[in-house]
Amino acid sequence: MLSKTELLQLFRQLNLTQTEAAQLLGVDPRTVRRWVEGAEIPGPAEQALRAWSRLNDHNLPWRPDSVAVVNDDLEAIATQRAEAIGIEALLERVEQRGGPIFPCDVDMEKCRATFGPHELTYQMSSGGRFAPSAYIRKDTAPDTERDKTFIEDAIFCIAQAIRKSPDFGPVTLVLNGAFLVQPNGSYRIYPPEEHPTNQAAMRRAFELAENLDITQFVIREYAPAQAGKMLLSGKELAAEHKKRR
Repeated sequence: MLSKTELLQLFRQLNLTQTEAAQLLGVDPRTVRRWVEGAEIPGPAEQALRAWSRLNDHNLPWRPDSVAVVNDDLEAIATQRAEAIGIEALLERVEQRGGPIFPCDVDMEKCRATFGPHELTYQMSSGGRFAPSAYIRKDTAPDTERDKTFIEDAIFCIAQAIRKSPDFGPVTLVLNGAFLVQPNGSYRIYPPEEHPTNQAAMRRAFELAENLDITQFVIREYAPAQAGKMLLSGKELAAEHKKRR
């Protein structure tokens, strides 16, 4: 069950006001206010909020389209809410089977993910979001039911690739197990640094690599106070540093 603190964190993460949350969840604003004050949040609402959070983390669109929201089309909003929960379940399935069975090659410029004869194209939108657009096979007619596993894996791989892209952010640069030498000769732990994008964090890591082992750096999603999953490992940063030198 979501606590009051977790609920407010989700609202901040999703950039939702209480009024907006009420509309998207199909409840009265007074109901949301009661949740914020500590009332129990029903299962369907919690499921939707957690699904939106996960999709937001993976750069997948989760908000109902603007037409449904502007027209206050509760049926359309509910349908799109159910679709978001379905996509979130897709990501969970891929993770539960230990990652993609089809480790797709993602071409960010052409907006497509491929594995052998399989190809899934996608469209990018503002804020680094993406949405799948078309699935084809080069060896036979496509069958979305037969090839469901590939399609799920492709969506997962696209989300992962975007999270590692230079423009993804905000992120936190973390130095593991190393210290910085002060002008007076003393040592201090290197504090986590927030950066607007992966690119900015990498530039900073490369600067510090003149005096520190770059493999001890990692880049994590979000700001220091809520730093999440690792996006770029020390080995990946070292490889990128070597490539750019």
